[in-house]
Amino acid sequence: MCYTKYILMSILCLVTQYGWAQDEKPYFEGEIMRTSMVNGRGGEYKGKHIERFVYKNGSRHIYDTRLCRHIIQLYDQNRCIVYYDGQDKAAEYPLDKLYALGRSASAWGATKKFEFHKTDETVVIQGYTCDIYEGTQEVDQNFKVGILSLPTDRQTLTTIGYRYAVCPNWRTDSIWQKFGDNDHFPVEGMVMKMVSDLKVADRVKFSRVHSNLYQSEVVTKIEERPVDDKEFELPAGVTVQKFRTFFSAGTLLSEMEATNRKMLKKEKRYPTQLPDNDTFDTDDDWED
Repeated sequence: MCYTKYILMSILCLVTQYGWAQDEKPYFEGEIMRTSMVNGRGGEYKGKHIERFVYKNGSRHIYDTRLCRHIIQLYDQNRCIVYYDGQDKAAEYPLDKLYALGRSASAWGATKKFEFHKTDETVVIQGYTCDIYEGTQEVDQNFKVGILSLPTDRQTLTTIGYRYAVCPNWRTDSIWQKFGDNDHFPVEGMVMKMVSDLKVADRVKFSRVHSNLYQSEVVTKIEERPVDDKEFELPAGVTVQKFRTFFSAGTLLSEMEATNRKMLKKEKRYPTQLPDNDTFDTDDDWED
């Protein structure tokens, strides 16, 4: 379960930033605030996320202010480091191993259909004119699961609908597609607003399960400023445990998440989660 959860978390947190690595536009340096709403089945936390992104030279430090989680993504070093406030441990794994898992048929499934295109629409967000992109992906996964000690066929069809507002001024978010798939995501710039709607149809023998995971995200603040390298350093006393792949880090990531959740609940700071839903409003103009 922890692997599925962190794949979903990583899809929400990382793979939603697309573009051309060859783009010659400058990097954005400074910080932005993104507010997102996540609902449905799956993911670490269902509800409102308020995240602070600090960018420099293509790298970024993401801080979820509600969950007290840090994700440091060092672009040139191919490293991702995850830690939580108040804990003395961190998990590190190569970024390309995460995305390789996202593309492998065994871990994520075979893409049956992929459509992604730039529309004629534009929208102004935080004073910046953004291009609108839309897309649809279908992923088919077939594998064996054990039921009553007997191998059984399991078939899963995942459909994801995307809609993005992208500011073309910089290539900051675009470069992360180096670890994704440029052919399928011809997006350039910084993602200022995003909506993704993930639907899963799961079948095991005569059992059928349908579930959704929906995310809406928008930039609420953007500030260009000089960024010190210290903003990408870990706090003193934090020990980093390195892993060869994202999957191998799954157990430690789950332990860190559980410890953080317990601490925040004890201090009455853990945000209220939304209930699991199979259906929900997909209007991207959400509020508290």
